Amino acid sequence: MKFIGILFIFLLVTAHAHAQSVTVSQLPAGTICSGTSVDFTANPSGFPGEIFYQWYLNGAPIPGATSATYTTSTLNNGDQIYVQCGNSTVGDMVPGSEFFYDATNPNSYRGGSATVKDLSGNGRDGTMQNFIAQGNAGASWSATDGGVFNFNGTNQSITTGWKPSNTMSFQIAFRSLEEFGRNWNRGLLSTFGQSDFNGFYIGTQHNYQVPYNPNSPEDGLHYYYDGNGYGSIGTKNQTFNSTSTWYVLTVVSNPADNGGNGSIKFYLNGSATPLPKTGTSNIEKTTHKGDIVIGRTRFNADFWKGYIANVIVYDRVLSTQEIFANYSATINRVTGASSASVISTVTNSIVLTSAAGTNNQSICNSGAITNIRYATTGATDATVTGLPNGVQGIWNNNEVTISGTPTQTGSFTYTVTLVGGCNPTTAQGTLNVNSTNNTITLTSAAGTDSQSSCRNATIRNITYATTGASNATVTGLPAGVSGEWNNNVFTISGTPVPTSGNFTYTVTLTGGCGTVTRTGSIAINASTPPTVAISRTNAGIVGNTTLSTNSTYTSYAWFLNGSAIPGANAQTYTPTVAGNYYAQVFNGTCYGTSSDVTIYAEATVTINSRGDGCVNRTTLRSNENFNSYEWFLNGSPISNTNSKTYKPTAAGSYYVRVFNGAGYGNSSAVTIDVCGITKTGQMSPTTNSMINTLGGAGAATSDNKGVDERGKKIPPI
Repeated sequence: MKFIGILFIFLLVTAHAHAQSVTVSQLPAGTICSGTSVDFTANPSGFPGEIFYQWYLNGAPIPGATSATYTTSTLNNGDQIYVQCGNSTVGDMVPGSEFFYDATNPNSYRGGSATVKDLSGNGRDGTMQNFIAQGNAGASWSATDGGVFNFNGTNQSITTGWKPSNTMSFQIAFRSLEEFGRNWNRGLLSTFGQSDFNGFYIGTQHNYQVPYNPNSPEDGLHYYYDGNGYGSIGTKNQTFNSTSTWYVLTVVSNPADNGGNGSIKFYLNGSATPLPKTGTSNIEKTTHKGDIVIGRTRFNADFWKGYIANVIVYDRVLSTQEIFANYSATINRVTGASSASVISTVTNSIVLTSAAGTNNQSICNSGAITNIRYATTGATDATVTGLPNGVQGIWNNNEVTISGTPTQTGSFTYTVTLVGGCNPTTAQGTLNVNSTNNTITLTSAAGTDSQSSCRNATIRNITYATTGASNATVTGLPAGVSGEWNNNVFTISGTPVPTSGNFTYTVTLTGGCGTVTRTGSIAINASTPPTVAISRTNAGIVGNTTLSTNSTYTSYAWFLNGSAIPGANAQTYTPTVAGNYYAQVFNGTCYGTSSDVTIYAEATVTINSRGDGCVNRTTLRSNENFNSYEWFLNGSPISNTNSKTYKPTAAGSYYVRVFNGAGYGNSSAVTIDVCGITKTGQMSPTTNSMINTLGGAGAATSDNKGVDERGKKIPPI
């Protein structure tokens, strides 16, 4: 919520013929809230003819805000709004000009096209070269300072198509956007022809070092004229040295002056006394061989970087009174009569000023809270709701203070609400009032909080369950061992760096109520921990595998996936679920831990047989796809058989072991035989590699014929 106070500062600019001023009225008047629509109205006085307006926000012209009123609802802290007024008359300028371009006058230029209208009545319109339309970056016209020709210093100039006489007076109002000594020869105006060295121009930077030294620039203007004559205008580093000042320079070229040698004189800001200058010759007759070009030097280069408000040219010598009259009218155009509104705001706000975290604290029952303070602005009061009994909030002198001793337990979310101002503003916090003290209880095996460890051996994890606390710390542990609190469990673990010593540690709960600690000890001796290996029976499959330590120890503990298995305290253990198993043993002096052994769940597999069950004529196939396969003959693995199928080449009992990514499984066995031909011609398994002779050992008749394996009769022998 904002209160916006608007202070009007009235600036008065006096023109040469009459006082011009403007005031601004505001509706609604006085303090306003953010988002309120405000109407500003300009009230000009002393302006002849049609009046033009331009409103500004923080020094920048507001697009489209060109009427006598301006309405906005987006005022913010520190904004400044002012209006500038000007008129479209040309009668306040000395009459009889050859051409007159004026960016402050909408009848001359407003950036709608490249054409610059001549206000003299002679129809000598100019053209903005490389014109940039409104709405684009670097537009050729800007509303700045009542309206200006905006030259980018790269490729823009105004061509006139008109050549002045040798006797000439002209005025140019300009403002540079870079230091006058930054670049050589930023051109303001030129009358040089393209094929000779006759004419006149004005440019920046009059340090005449050859070659030019950019490391020692000097602020100022210089001029060139016929035959490469040149000189400086005014005093170096003094006359022209500001990028925020408007300069109105009148140049009078008089070939009849100086005993017929001619003169070029420069009058700044309406002064009746010419500026001092340094010239290379006493002869300053000038023959203007080229058309007037505004915004560059002789060649199509050295472009002006900054603003030009107006240019007015005469084919005669102006008097000092006329020079002053034109200056007065011009400076009124570029500075304008204006009224500024400096906007100060008071914003409804609430900010915690007590220590961070005081707005979210835990307190023990019957203990005073840490005072909570908020700084407020814009409000005339504040209320606090949601506090426990015994705690209250008070607003005084733009500060809310919450204090007291709770008399009820629980979690309380309070709300501070500002009263007064434009919109309600709130802040919230939490008070947790505890009814019981913190607790800490050993949850790892009895004795783990008073254990012995051997050098380079990992200790058995020590765990504690906590209540009430929000964290815990531990001191006194040997290097390499640390403690961590997480989700109401404090765990001490690690491998001690020292090879011997006795270490008493203390766990201290933080947060919650009460100062609660728990101590324990870790003794490290120089003995070497036992090396523990685990053997397994069968294939490491749940249900038919037993794990056993390699030696006999004083005590045993088996672990599954890092957690102790209740009651598993023997030398052997038969896994009932898949996972990673290890054993921790104690040899009476030191503890030792084995590496993990992985036990897999059993995979189910059967064998499909294709063929007659005989060697070399039968193919065995797994019923499903698995990650891996291993075929066995008579209980022994067959090399290089990681395939879903296998074709036996020897008689015996075959089965396949598969792995499905989670566990192994063995199929039932399939028997494969060596096969021969009986005396009746039927194929028959044999127990050796011999094949019975057709007809066998018994007597045969002439029609005793056999059949082959395809069922075809075999002819008699």
